Amino acid sequence: MRKNIKDISNQQFGRLTARYPLLLRKRGYVLWHCECKCGNEIDVISSSLINGNTKSCGCLKYAKRGVKDLSNQRFGRLIAKYPINIKKNGSIYWYCECDCGKSVEVLSRNLCFGSTKSCGCLKRDCVGRRRRDLTNQRFGRLIAKHSTSKRKHGSMYWYCECDCGKSIEVLSRTLCSGKTRSCGCMRRERRFSKE
Repeated sequence: MRKNIKDISNQQFGRLTARYPLLLRKRGYVLWHCECKCGNEIDVISSSLINGNTKSCGCLKYAKRGVKDLSNQRFGRLIAKYPINIKKNGSIYWYCECDCGKSVEVLSRNLCFGSTKSCGCLKRDCVGRRRRDLTNQRFGRLIAKHSTSKRKHGSMYWYCECDCGKSIEVLSRTLCSGKTRSCGCMRRERRFSKE
């Protein structure tokens, strides 16, 4: 531990446990890497921890407002980590990590409705590459396993396995565009939840 840094390692501050100080400083204060009880990790300035201004990664504040917790849920290539911002109109942005290694802030409704499934890498990977190898790539709940001999308008079909356990053959263009994200189980679940 460096001199003149108050050691708060492994101390509990609300739902956060301070783990270690970072070399970075923010407004002259030491940043601490913390783990939240919900499983998320966040960097917080020491004064915010000590004076009680920051007690969670954001999950506590959003839980009080009745916000749906998307923490650690997968949406295409993205995993939602923690909520970072609520706008006046009630829309919520989530900090997400993409399978490619990048991070992005995404509106919760875009995650839930499937309109945002990556940091942008999915679109870049698929644009103009009809015959691209999609083997073992994830598209929503589907993982492309191998191409088949079937074709439609120049686009090949891919044999895909769904997270629910079923399999389906899907056109590569509907995988890449995000039009097909499951074997049909997502649509059935949505219909069932509305009843």
